[in-house]
Amino acid sequence: MSNRLIARNLSSKSTNGDTNTTNGAVNQTNISTLQRLRVVFRDYGTCAIIFHIAVSLLSVGCWYMVVESGIDIKTWMQKIGFSEKFLQSVFTTSAGTFIVAYAIHKTTAIPRAMLTISVTPLIVRHLRRIGWMRKPVVAASASPKVSKP
Repeated sequence: MSNRLIARNLSSKSTNGDTNTTNGAVNQTNISTLQRLRVVFRDYGTCAIIFHIAVSLLSVGCWYMVVESGIDIKTWMQKIGFSEKFLQSVFTTSAGTFIVAYAIHKTTAIPRAMLTISVTPLIVRHLRRIGWMRKPVVAASASPKVSKP
């Protein structure tokens, strides 16, 4: 989904309250990833939600496998500022392994959202092409029909 299409779908107010619009389009620099994700969820509904949840579950599972497999995550976490005492207490139990995997998973929220934003329209287009999803309903024209006498 392009930035221009997303900008048209968003409201005319930016997040900081000032209106930076031109013909109803929001200035593209004010569009956050969360706003883009909301537009994708609104436009593609269930398909976007299912895809995002599937990517999230896959992410947690993969990070759990990485932490459980013995890759040295501890030194990496020490380099970014976690104390040795905290890491020692977390890595002693299997629940601690899940907590570390979940923390790493949460740090990858923006790439997962960007993946959902970019891939969902392609999935929906494919599902519509093969007949598994209905085509979107086009809204009727807002102008009233004028009858000729």
